[in-house]
Amino acid sequence: LVALEPAYFRDVVLPDLLARYTSDDVGERHGVLLGLAEVLRGLASLDVPVPPGPPSASALREVVPALEAQRLYRGRGGEAVRAAACRFVECASRSHAILPLPVASQVRLLDALDGMLVHPNDTVRGAAVPALGALLAHHFPSAGTGGPS
Repeated sequence: LVALEPAYFRDVVLPDLLARYTSDDVGERHGVLLGLAEVLRGLASLDVPVPPGPPSASALREVVPALEAQRLYRGRGGEAVRAAACRFVECASRSHAILPLPVASQVRLLDALDGMLVHPNDTVRGAAVPALGALLAHHFPSAGTGGPS
């Protein structure tokens, strides 16, 4: 759908989703995170940049840290929110051309994924693996092949 009206998704849908990802309703929070992930993925596939200032780019960089700070992974449905957050990290990492992440944001996302990789729930761990792969591939490139193998 993003391909049909990219400006609408960037200017209307994205800000609306950003206003709702901390909802008290765990189902809404889960859906909003998945929506944010897929809108980012769609915009990146079209090379449509995210607006640099608030409310978009800076707010997108704070999604996962805000979830952690407000402890929105806890309680019933927390595993689904964690898995959706992993998908968000994966799509945000793959969207690096339209949503550059400062080093501090990259490290915060890496820390969040580290915790999800050891989560007791298989679904959360399974969602964290591709997210970690995308984050490492796009933001922590290897230094070369000259090192020990």
